[in-house]
Amino acid sequence: SAFEDAYTKAAPYPPIQALALAGLARVMFAQGAHADALEMAQRGLSIATKTGTYVPAFYSLHASEIEALWAVARRDEARDRLRRAQALLAECLQRFPDAGTRDGFARCIRGAARIVALANEMEASDS
Repeated sequence: SAFEDAYTKAAPYPPIQALALAGLARVMFAQGAHADALEMAQRGLSIATKTGTYVPAFYSLHASEIEALWAVARRDEARDRLRRAQALLAECLQRFPDAGTRDGFARCIRGAARIVALANEMEASDS
């Protein structure tokens, strides 16, 4: 497939591979292929954890993993990953000197905003 070809060509650039997997996980999830989305998100997180990636991709991968775990009824794992992602996001936000910048980051970085939204959705479904 075109994706596999692009993914292979990006092999020397792990941050690009992680970014590609973040996008693929979102597409697969939107198409209802939740187990495949989970696999792509976890592969991307593995790369991102070892080599780093772009900040938006990092949070997108976390959000995609959480969404996919929830969708395949692995709710306890989804909650655990959500707590971990929230802790990572909080740690990142503490680096910003003012509340306005922290708030802007949490709203403007799509993956970070999805983590916040997922926390609200999961809390609401538990009520």
